[in-house]
Amino acid sequence: MNWLLDAEPAPALLVLPPGAASLDEAEAAIELWEHYSGKTLDATQRLTVQVMMAETSSGRWAAATTGREKPRQNGKGDEIEVVELWGLVQRGEAILHTVHDAVLLASQTQQRMLAVLEKPDLRQRVKRKWKGTGQQMIELRNGGTIWYRTRTGGGGRGVDDIDRLVVD
Repeated sequence: MNWLLDAEPAPALLVLPPGAASLDEAEAAIELWEHYSGKTLDATQRLTVQVMMAETSSGRWAAATTGREKPRQNGKGDEIEVVELWGLVQRGEAILHTVHDAVLLASQTQQRMLAVLEKPDLRQRVKRKWKGTGQQMIELRNGGTIWYRTRTGGGGRGVDDIDRLVVD
């Protein structure tokens, strides 16, 4: 018998960024997103969100930059959506979400977020939304704003002073 084939996979290991002191905001963000999206993150997705949202003792993000390499259609969008929803609803962040030169993908990503924000408790928080090709944006009443742009020469034009840049 080949013992490697029967062995259980090693448990995932969470390595937090230097200075990380709390995962409380990550856990609250996951709970919020799961409640409104109706989905559940798997263990690996939870770990990814925890790393992205680990905080220092002063309440700042422990990691200035995080990255996730994974093939398409493997749940990265859910991980990003958790962080973005929290940033919009709870922190009032200005977020620039970029996608690779595909306007359709930017529209689909915006539609996913709008579907979550259309839930009764969140709907009244939306101030305005633009769905025009190349001009996708959602703005909340608390000042939180997310722009969806393609990574082209002028994709980020007109978007200044952002709190979070997502390169999807």
